[in-house]
Amino acid sequence: MARAHLWNVGLDYGHGTGHGVGHFLNVHEGPHGIGLRPMPGKLKAGAIVSNEPGYYEEGSFGIRIENLMYYAEVDTKYSTAGVKFLSLKYLTMVPIQKSLVDVSLLTDSELEWLNTYHATVLS
Repeated sequence: MARAHLWNVGLDYGHGTGHGVGHFLNVHEGPHGIGLRPMPGKLKAGAIVSNEPGYYEEGSFGIRIENLMYYAEVDTKYSTAGVKFLSLKYLTMVPIQKSLVDVSLLTDSELEWLNTYHATVLS
């Protein structure tokens, strides 16, 4: 989902979307991650992962959002006995510098997401 908007216009970013945090305090540690290279670990409730989609135009500009999230067990309408689903929940949220965002380029739903995100950051 993090790459979907870029893929829709033929773009991508050349790094992972996230990595494990806190096991040995290494950068990009497992046992899990969100990215293009395979990670052997299973996703588990309580595990922390970075969420850092970004895009860079070489020699021009770059943007990256970086927050920490954790996996939490959730019930869904598809839950059955003994089967648990995981959802990502925010652990940290950093404001996005809105003065660097040209809101005239955003759709209504993108602007709503940005405003909701900042309301959550400030609450």
